[in-house]
Amino acid sequence: MVAQFSDQLVVGNVYFISGGLLEPAQKLFNHLNNAYELILDSSTSIEICSSDDSDIPWQQYNFQHISEIVSMESGFMVDLLGVVTSVSPSVIIMRKDGTETQKRTLQLKDMSGCSVEITLWGSVCNAEGQQLHSMCISGSNPILALKGGRICEFNGKTVGTVSSSLLKINPDLPDAEKLMQWYITEGKLAVCTSLSQDISSVGKMYMRKTVAQIKDENLGRSDQPDWVTVEATISHIKTEKFSYPACTREVNGKRCNRKVTNNGDGMWHCPKCQQSSQNCEYRHLFQCKIQDHTGTTNATAFQEAGQEIIGISAEELFMIKNVDLDDARFAEIIHGACYQQFLLKLKVMEETFGDEPRVEVSIMKAERLDHTSNKSRIFDLGAFDGLWADGQGSAPGVNGVATAVNAGFTNSDAGRQAKVSGGMPNAAPSAARYACSTCGSTGHNVQNCPAAMDIQLAATGWGFTPSSYGSSASDARLCCKCNQLGHWARDCPGQATSYGSSASKAQLCCKCNQPGHWARDCPV
Repeated sequence: MVAQFSDQLVVGNVYFISGGLLEPAQKLFNHLNNAYELILDSSTSIEICSSDDSDIPWQQYNFQHISEIVSMESGFMVDLLGVVTSVSPSVIIMRKDGTETQKRTLQLKDMSGCSVEITLWGSVCNAEGQQLHSMCISGSNPILALKGGRICEFNGKTVGTVSSSLLKINPDLPDAEKLMQWYITEGKLAVCTSLSQDISSVGKMYMRKTVAQIKDENLGRSDQPDWVTVEATISHIKTEKFSYPACTREVNGKRCNRKVTNNGDGMWHCPKCQQSSQNCEYRHLFQCKIQDHTGTTNATAFQEAGQEIIGISAEELFMIKNVDLDDARFAEIIHGACYQQFLLKLKVMEETFGDEPRVEVSIMKAERLDHTSNKSRIFDLGAFDGLWADGQGSAPGVNGVATAVNAGFTNSDAGRQAKVSGGMPNAAPSAARYACSTCGSTGHNVQNCPAAMDIQLAATGWGFTPSSYGSSASDARLCCKCNQLGHWARDCPGQATSYGSSASKAQLCCKCNQPGHWARDCPV
């Protein structure tokens, strides 16, 4: 009967069915929410209904909020509706019986403030799974309706597909439209609790912090790790080691992911599983520097976060670098990932290396932000405009200390005045306009000046670091007027004239070191 009807029945079509046997549903083998089931036999005939009968619903859902999964038992069947925030590549794994199957995971988020890992098994990995993967890589976050997913308990809560599960991408449902509007307006930046982390971290909230606060508040120094959310850019990616070959075997329902070594005969050996296999999967693992308006720190990015930052899988990046030998394409991909804006979820924890304690920052999740449409705190000029409108006339400086941008205050004046008032320096004239003292342009401060970044990038290879994690801010001060360390251009003792005066025409451009123009007007 299976061979007779399997090619004839198509999901979504309406049929006339005659014959067969109607029996009470056997819930032990049937996970659908129905009281009866129809058993087809040799006397059954099936004909497609050519007319459009709108009275027959295509699919009925009983959606649950992701936050409700916490109280559900393992094996419970659930319908979910959420936004797909990330999708991993499909991998081939070995089952306990020696057969191979495909597996792909994705992260689903909804308005309950929680997210959960969805595991796709079998052929759905190359159908809906591949479509979701392509959409996420292109920057789109589709809505997914999952019908009949099974709850599992391993490293928290996860939901897996079974043979009867159905997936619908961007379904035409009122709830889906409402969810998408929420995600666009506020959900993308909303703090979210993952139900699928390690048991020790389930239920932990990611606290919003700046890069400087990681050091200033001694995060990660306690017995438990700190989980924080930072809005920042990736200022540098180390490319000496950007991925590693990983074991694809499943051990007790969990992917091994241990680094494997090539035996030299085409086989890959896993020291954990003590077995060799023909297959391995390259996974992202690289070190980078993250930077916001308060400073810079080192961080390590793993598989899912690494793919979101780089934009392609580690397997593809490995092929470009080591098989195609396309160094130009490789450099272009790495360069394209730098100075992009991300919402980063970080794990901050103290670890010991050679008897030396060290705070390690790991990127657990990365969401690329569109700085042209979201209200970011990194390069959002509205924050500065709001300060001027209020008559406060100051901008946030290094490590959160107020820095005067009014020409009427020197650095020391601003510091003393801020200390007396307990906040920002006093009001600047309402006609004043915020301008960078390095290049003379409006729209940014000296900490985020592109000209200063170019100078530092060429000198150090890391990018501009106004306050590196573990180093003092003064070490990075390089004057672009006299090219001497220890002060900024605005405090340069060798030039006291202001922008716009005749004497300023003799200044050298910070980009090309030629006189007669400023960096913002540089033709280079």
